[in-house]
Amino acid sequence: MANKILRPGDEKDISVGKFEIEAEDVFHLKTLYESIHDWLLEEGFKDVDGFADKFEQLYWERTGATGAKEFHIWWRVSKEPETSKYYRQFLRVDFQGLNSKSVEIMHKGQKVKTDKTDLIIRIEGILQLDYTNRLQKGVWKGFEELYRKRFFEERKDQFKDELYNAVYRISARIKGYLKMRTVAKPPRLFRPELGLPE
Repeated sequence: MANKILRPGDEKDISVGKFEIEAEDVFHLKTLYESIHDWLLEEGFKDVDGFADKFEQLYWERTGATGAKEFHIWWRVSKEPETSKYYRQFLRVDFQGLNSKSVEIMHKGQKVKTDKTDLIIRIEGILQLDYTNRLQKGVWKGFEELYRKRFFEERKDQFKDELYNAVYRISARIKGYLKMRTVAKPPRLFRPELGLPE
């Protein structure tokens, strides 16, 4: 589907912000996964294929001889503003887990099942201009440069800032969940920290 295609090297796909978080710790992986998923829905992001909240484009898992798992999960989500069909915010979210094992820990005098994982999360925000390539067809062909200069250019920095702030906020949320240092105070988490019961 042309709607989900990224155009590497094309000036109309502008990388606005990217980050990588790596954590090797004991935490509840499913709760972190759900927390990120819920944040994206709250912010208005949807699956690029039109399946609303089914973000997953790839899920790959392998179990090694020791029972430890390695996995890769790719999400591709976008947010289209109501005021314009010319641009959209696109997020590429990649999870990579290494040496992931189920473990039991003691928490407040009870045994709790959780995960020990070396987890890497990579997120990139991309501002896509003319993401449907509509201005490349029919009567619109050749007018894109004029349209961009006349109507879009003066507000481009505002749109880039909005996407950068979204990438920063999701980064802060993930770091808050994993109890990592952040520059700003993270928001109060909807789910308990590290997925442990209160």
